[in-house]
Amino acid sequence: MPARGVFAPAADDLYTAIDRIAMRHLGLEMPRRALDSATDRIEPFATRDQIRETAGHMRTVSDHAYFYTGLAFGLVFVQLGLSR
Repeated sequence: MPARGVFAPAADDLYTAIDRIAMRHLGLEMPRRALDSATDRIEPFATRDQIRETAGHMRTVSDHAYFYTGLAFGLVFVQLGLSR
């Protein structure tokens, strides 16, 4: 299973399009702007960069947890359906 999910496009422009859709329809733009606004005021740059990096890593870990939980649920659900 690819780390980025079942649908893992090879082209960066496709990731850009998906990100644009997430911002427009799933409300990603507002929290992203809020994080940028809050961290823009932090000095020195190294501290600001570390906070942004940590926030990004936290989102990645959370996304993976939800992805694999959903995948496991789906596989178990299918398996239960096949066994009947």
